[in-house]
Amino acid sequence: MTIGRKINKPVKGIYIFLILLFTAIYFISLWSGSKNRIDSLLEKDDAYHLVQAYHLIGEDKDTSYIKLIFINPYDPRTSNHFKFKGMSIYQQKMWALKQMSGLIPPHKITSDVDSSIVDYYRNWAIKNGYLR
Repeated sequence: MTIGRKINKPVKGIYIFLILLFTAIYFISLWSGSKNRIDSLLEKDDAYHLVQAYHLIGEDKDTSYIKLIFINPYDPRTSNHFKFKGMSIYQQKMWALKQMSGLIPPHKITSDVDSSIVDYYRNWAIKNGYLR
């Protein structure tokens, strides 16, 4: 005597397909939601929102924002919000590039602007076709 019933192969295949489909839709919606959130944060002009946006870009390793990162990469404004207290926009931009590239910069990334780090990641971006 069996508890439950056996599922025939065509029905089992449909179940597997539906599970995979819903999983793919779920992950696509997560990615899309993150991109929308980043875009809304970038529309703001205060340091906290920009630091948060570039932090999310680094977490997502989203290379579609590389050109934007190199628009004023030396922005020294710092966040006073407790979550990113003392972090500069420059620092988060360089951290995002570090996450995307997987490369360790020539010096430690701090809130103090260092043009050698910017040049290092700019050369990487050019070499990999993200910038001209």
